[in-house]
Amino acid sequence: MTACAASSTDHPLMHTILCVDDEENILASLQRLFRKIDCKVFTATSGEKALTMFKDQLVTMVISDERMPNMKGSEFLGRAKELAPASIRILLTGYADVTSAITAVNQGGLFRYVTKPWDDNDLLTTVRAGLSQYELMHRNRRLEEQTRHQNEELAVLNQTLEQRVAERTKALEAHNEELQKLYELLEKDLFESLDMVLAVMEAHSPRLVGHSRRVAAHVEGLAPFLGLVEYDAKIIVTAALLHDLGLIGIPHEILDKPDPLLNPAERALLQEHTRVGMETVTALSRLKMEGPIILSHHERYDGQGFPSGLKGAEIPLGARIIAVVEGYDHVLAPSYGTPIIALEQDAIEHVKAEQGKAYDPKVVESFLRMLSGSCREARTVTLKDLGEGMVLATNLSTPQGVLLAPKGTILTRPMIKRLHQLPPDKMPAHLEIIPKI
Repeated sequence: MTACAASSTDHPLMHTILCVDDEENILASLQRLFRKIDCKVFTATSGEKALTMFKDQLVTMVISDERMPNMKGSEFLGRAKELAPASIRILLTGYADVTSAITAVNQGGLFRYVTKPWDDNDLLTTVRAGLSQYELMHRNRRLEEQTRHQNEELAVLNQTLEQRVAERTKALEAHNEELQKLYELLEKDLFESLDMVLAVMEAHSPRLVGHSRRVAAHVEGLAPFLGLVEYDAKIIVTAALLHDLGLIGIPHEILDKPDPLLNPAERALLQEHTRVGMETVTALSRLKMEGPIILSHHERYDGQGFPSGLKGAEIPLGARIIAVVEGYDHVLAPSYGTPIIALEQDAIEHVKAEQGKAYDPKVVESFLRMLSGSCREARTVTLKDLGEGMVLATNLSTPQGVLLAPKGTILTRPMIKRLHQLPPDKMPAHLEIIPKI
């Protein structure tokens, strides 16, 4: 057993990673790679040895090979979950073991599986995403514990004494303010983690580059046209960001293969991504509402989709919304790297043609109404002139070309607040808008 730790203090926690593999050279490679992370690394050459190490230290993350003598990696990770339920668990597996790895993810609560041989940058990004999730859950547990203690204190107060009531009221106000700050920090950490997950997705395949962010931006702009309240809109936007999360781990040669060339086993594996994505996000209580939307975003309005063949109103509204926007985006930015970039009208015609077949007619009508919003007279304004209800006449992008919101988006108060929080170099000096609808 050996250990190493980086000198950086960027993270509030000193993470401990336990690596398990029966090959010493693999363990040495992992140790060298993780020197780039602020962590301690412990190693073991078998699942049996590794299980004895949980008594001596708090383990943040466990990374195990699948094929080991005596105890397979998936069995070891299942037992490790009993000893350290909060730990992040990652399985290393060969391409031939992908099916069993997916089963382990579904049944064992694994964070991810990584195929061997791995790409160092991809593995580092996956590990950092896992450590960020651990920190997020750790902060959430601390927040819940603080709230529980405060509630216990509140129960023993003598409510009959005006002075103590006044003092307690003041203390509660301060506490609620602190809780609000912690909640905002938790939300910020969540979306930073989402950004990291999106980066992993985009690094995994050129097919995914920018797709999830564009779909989420369109969904956010579409929400007011559908009359969605802010709470529901936020859930659907988050689901849109994560709707293709289950594609992580599927080999490049399958992801990049045109659909007509897929064999039945490859198509089944690809279609499983909706279920894998749903089960991955619902492992976090904060994202349980997004899970059913992610699961159903490839269902069709006519009942010919997957994984369950749902139709019409049986499909969650969020999934019906994402389906329309995703279909539109795939025509504008085709998969498989084809050099032909379709005109926007081609994408609109595709959405119209599938209205009532693949797509919900009411969602299509609202989406087309959003896209046509730029037909009215536009004017140029600065950031400080933005107001709730205004409509973007053009795509809103950073000077570096990153899409912030698509044209036709109705500006809301939370959206304007986020724009004001962007660094000056991330915001254009002027925006083209249409007055309130």
